[in-house]
Amino acid sequence: MQLAARGVSLLFVWRWRVEGFYANQGCTNFSPTFPSTCPYVTSQQEAGSVFSSGGFSTYAAVTSYLAALPLNHTSRGRFNESGRAFPDVSAQSLWLALIVNGQLVPGGGTSQSTPIFAAAVALLNDRLIAAGRSPLGWLNPWLYSDGQIGSGWDPVSESDCAMSCADIGDDHSGYGLGTPNFPALLQVLGLA
Repeated sequence: MQLAARGVSLLFVWRWRVEGFYANQGCTNFSPTFPSTCPYVTSQQEAGSVFSSGGFSTYAAVTSYLAALPLNHTSRGRFNESGRAFPDVSAQSLWLALIVNGQLVPGGGTSQSTPIFAAAVALLNDRLIAAGRSPLGWLNPWLYSDGQIGSGWDPVSESDCAMSCADIGDDHSGYGLGTPNFPALLQVLGLA
């Protein structure tokens, strides 16, 4: 909370825990992961994996900036509906070219998509500072501000997924606001 109050952007990988898988295994309650449930961090998810999903905090209440988002989740009754929804955002990272031990290998997943989103935030901050403005800092209030929702983000669709996206058609809890659209985010920030 102190870092967020100082204007530091904190991005965390959302650990995959596929709700549908656990529901099929007889699970009656979903167990959210920390620190993605913390309201002072920006929780980030990979947008194209069959394992992509989201959740709601057991302990952190819905914040004022999340309160207006719809709750249409298909698994009602298995989570704390008054909890903070996560992830906040997604990024596409399937089929990335990675160098592992000097070899080019295909990769992807949340461990790669979070640095991709962090790079977008760094580039936005670079443009803001060059324009004599302050960096974004704590992202969540800005992400959910009136002018932002739906303005700088591409929704995740079935065609974005490698196999099948369990939460397509659900609310915020599957992929957050969506994947960043850098030119649109520059316009939202008045930098285009």
